Amino acid sequence: MIGVFLKELRENLKWATVIFGVMILTVGSLMRQHNPQLLFQLSEPPVLFFVPLAGLLMGVVQSLFETRADNWSFVVHRPVTRKRIFFAKSAAGLLLLIAALELPFLLTAAWAARPGNLRMPFQARMLLPGLAVAINSACYYFAGVVLTLRKARWFGTRLLPIGLALCCSVAVLLAPEFWQAMVFVLAGAAISAVAAWGVFATAGAVDGGTLPRLSLGTMIYAGTLAAAAAVVGFLGIFQSTTGWSWWRMDREGNVIHVVTTIHDNQRTFKVTSLSGERLPEFDGVDLDDPAHANSFLKFPNTLLDDNLIPWPARSQYWRGSYLTPLPGVISLRAVAKPGRRVPATCLFDVQRRIIDLYDSTSRTLIGTVGPAGFSPGRTPPREFFPGQPLNPSSQQNRHALAFESTVYWMELDHRRVRKFFDAPANDPIISIAELTPDTDPTVFIATRHRLLVMDPSGKLLFPQIDADISSHFYVPATLKSKQHLIVWSGPMTENVQHPVISEYLPDGKLLRRIEPQPYSFTVTRGLPRIAVAGFFYPLAGLPLYRPGLLGFLLQVPPQILWHFQLWLFVAGLLCALVTIVLGRKYGLSRTPMIGWTIAGALLGPGGVIAFLGLYELPVREECPVCGGMRLAGRDECSQCAAALPPPTFDGREIFEPGGMAGALAV
Repeated sequence: MIGVFLKELRENLKWATVIFGVMILTVGSLMRQHNPQLLFQLSEPPVLFFVPLAGLLMGVVQSLFETRADNWSFVVHRPVTRKRIFFAKSAAGLLLLIAALELPFLLTAAWAARPGNLRMPFQARMLLPGLAVAINSACYYFAGVVLTLRKARWFGTRLLPIGLALCCSVAVLLAPEFWQAMVFVLAGAAISAVAAWGVFATAGAVDGGTLPRLSLGTMIYAGTLAAAAAVVGFLGIFQSTTGWSWWRMDREGNVIHVVTTIHDNQRTFKVTSLSGERLPEFDGVDLDDPAHANSFLKFPNTLLDDNLIPWPARSQYWRGSYLTPLPGVISLRAVAKPGRRVPATCLFDVQRRIIDLYDSTSRTLIGTVGPAGFSPGRTPPREFFPGQPLNPSSQQNRHALAFESTVYWMELDHRRVRKFFDAPANDPIISIAELTPDTDPTVFIATRHRLLVMDPSGKLLFPQIDADISSHFYVPATLKSKQHLIVWSGPMTENVQHPVISEYLPDGKLLRRIEPQPYSFTVTRGLPRIAVAGFFYPLAGLPLYRPGLLGFLLQVPPQILWHFQLWLFVAGLLCALVTIVLGRKYGLSRTPMIGWTIAGALLGPGGVIAFLGLYELPVREECPVCGGMRLAGRDECSQCAAALPPPTFDGREIFEPGGMAGALAV
């Protein structure tokens, strides 16, 4: 086994050298840009595209020798078992592949950790993106082995096993935590390894056991789903009309209803009052034109509890993931009065709970800013901030830096922060938003039970308003012309069914409450795309097909969600019937027939394609009893259950039947 391992290392070292060289050139071109997010770029193109190709290359070239005439017999006929040979070959290939990919990542991290190279504090978590991408190459390595050795048609199911590796790549990009990405990657690599072992042990037949066949079927099914997703996405370009409706408010507090329609790349607007009357002053006006931005009331960011945002939006857009600087480092841009420029890059180091100032030219650390003031260079800060900032995704556009107990106003042009609000212990701060015009900025603070409107000095601009931030969102704004407070609110659900607009007087009294038409989204001529998605997507995933998710991924409006669900059940029924027909044709026994029928119903067309990829069409011969075509090699006819007739003798037999041999001996 050691000899096979060393032999594989020696023979494939040249391919690892090629991969290493290309990786060095790729990351070297990124290093010359001195982008502070360099280590996170290792999970983006072009690195993201090259690593899968490198894994496929190593798996293909290492297995290509076995595809030549009788070379597989030469490889496996050794004084060790086939399992040990496969393990040695795989260990050598993975070692070379991971080393060739990860070593450039580590060199890049060592360079980035040196002061003066990047305008960002180095954190150990910055190694995770490159590590995740490198480990994911193992899935492509085993996929390359399966593609090379498996005996299947190239225009059939031979390329589909790569779909599982593609699904693992998607998991790497979407998983918020590194450990979650590794669960998907290691599971995908284990399944691919078992399938590769089945292909290697049987010279491409994959008929040596249940587990290898199940693993290969999983890879084929994942490939089918990936192909179906690509087709559904491609059909999206043929949708001709898209429309959505919402409400807006002008500077005088009048609520208007806006219907936006896109047809043949032309955007049109229909503007009416809440009662449905047409407003001629908006005819022919492009409401998205920045020239008309001042015609409507500006709403700042939404006040909400980040914990109520469903995954994956919570990780990708609000809290960040291991593939982004968030949640480790927060970029600060609104750090001084409008018009004042700070000659430094300002970052909040979440792990150290301090603000770092980096020189924009030399990329060296100028110093840190904390609640107690400025500390030059690498002098330890005198005081740290109380925890992690709230709403980190919108922090770069805010002057206010909020925590559960305290809110600070940043004045980093003077290298200081100023505390202007302390929350009581029984009513912590949950969210914060800011409306910052050139003058007179306004800060909106949502605690667990209250909504406060303040200026940077800590003065209340409106009386406190009761709020339920534990289950609702709030979007506040101020109507300057009347000195009124406008609050748009609604429950934290996937679809806001009943939004409410509340208008408050300067003394805090409620002036009016309006329930406008909720947001709606429609897609015309999108039914073919929705039908294709419902036909190819598995019925087993029905509990996961939430309206919000389908609306985001497939643009499925809630009113035609039944169309998608109908095709799910139609596809399940058809695939179950097709599986029964194929099972009889392939001569399956009762138990496999029942299992594949259930799989066809729940998995859809992907399950049928996996069945076709795992079974070979059996040879048939004519039955001498019923004249039908029976399965060759079976003791009984699959049509009439007649026993296999005894063979006829013509004198050329080498071995005589047992009874005749005994008679001749006598």
